[in-house]
Amino acid sequence: MSVTDKLPRLAPAQGDVVAEKLPAFLFLIVSPLAVAAHLGVAALLIVGGVIAIAANPRVAVDARSLRPLIVLLIVLSLWAAASSVWSVNSQQSRSEIWKFLAVEAMGLVLLGSALILRVEARRRVLYYAASGISIAIAGLAVLAIMNYSGSFPVADYRNGATVVMLIACPIIVGLFDQGRRRTGIAIGLFMTIVVVAIGNEATKLALAVSIVVLPAALFFPKTVAAMIGLALATMIFLMPLASFSDAFVSKIHQMAPWIGSSGLHRLIIWGFTNDAIGARPFLGWGFDAAHYLPPGPALQEMPQLSYPVPAGFGKVPHHPHNAALQWRVELGLPGAILCLSIALWSLWRICLSGWSRSSKASALVAASATLTIASLSYGFWQTWWFSCIWLVAILTVACGRSSPDSRHEI
Repeated sequence: MSVTDKLPRLAPAQGDVVAEKLPAFLFLIVSPLAVAAHLGVAALLIVGGVIAIAANPRVAVDARSLRPLIVLLIVLSLWAAASSVWSVNSQQSRSEIWKFLAVEAMGLVLLGSALILRVEARRRVLYYAASGISIAIAGLAVLAIMNYSGSFPVADYRNGATVVMLIACPIIVGLFDQGRRRTGIAIGLFMTIVVVAIGNEATKLALAVSIVVLPAALFFPKTVAAMIGLALATMIFLMPLASFSDAFVSKIHQMAPWIGSSGLHRLIIWGFTNDAIGARPFLGWGFDAAHYLPPGPALQEMPQLSYPVPAGFGKVPHHPHNAALQWRVELGLPGAILCLSIALWSLWRICLSGWSRSSKASALVAASATLTIASLSYGFWQTWWFSCIWLVAILTVACGRSSPDSRHEI
């Protein structure tokens, strides 16, 4: 008896209906949920994956094109789990690895489900996702108005704006492909307004990058994919060699006074992280343990400097605010290479897929925007953020449209 035979399953007809409609309902909910309570995004992904397995147990093993990705993720998971042995905080690494594995496994299940959707089901996902993001944008607009009037702070809702911005791209491109250009333009316009109004700086920069990358990706997808991969590889291999000394940061502040205290603080964080990478270049300090780098979370407030930094923050308050540096400092060189391999495989599959030109461009724009945010904000293993990356990938695949002369999707 195989593993899939042991899984609980619905009746065939009922299971087919659930499997076909599940992604649509998932993306109807995700955008409003991200605005209302962004931490719930991870729970939504996991619950969706469990339902997908119950509806069609073989979806976890039938997606042959994902096998290289599955192998890479298994090896990464084993290395991350092993890092708890030498972690600076083994308890933290062991507790967080289970969240990572749950999100990773259910993300793969839902990605496999998206690959086998029929044309009408893909169209349903697109329209439900468009409805969901419209509700989310309306909610963000209300929050922006309340913030402008001074009656309501919106700092806690900026993460929701990040999710909405990333999910918008495949929706907008998909609507254009379906001839719903006015709807696509409206969603793009209002999404831009609310992101500029209440989004964090990394999300605003990612939006600008998306606007620049889209036309290039439409005509030169392989070049854009190569540039994204090169940028990530550069951060992994060369950024740890850079020196972000106090003198350097002070000079940056003099040359570019428009850079705020948060930006200057990131340079200090990266300098401290690079020192930690140099101390353990191969093994790293353990999965999700950057917060506990010596001298640990009790690091005192930084001394008075000639440039402003946020009050009350140490050199690494929670994480390095850069995915590449976080991979290097926590998982060492092998872990960072594995993460890079996963990213490069994904970019390679986008370029070689049977998708239409617009669908490939949508995927590359989503990749560039995600890399921009991951390079400046959030801890990569934060469950809500890691789940968001999976959901963007799943929606991109679900909305992907094959080119007329192709027999396969991805």
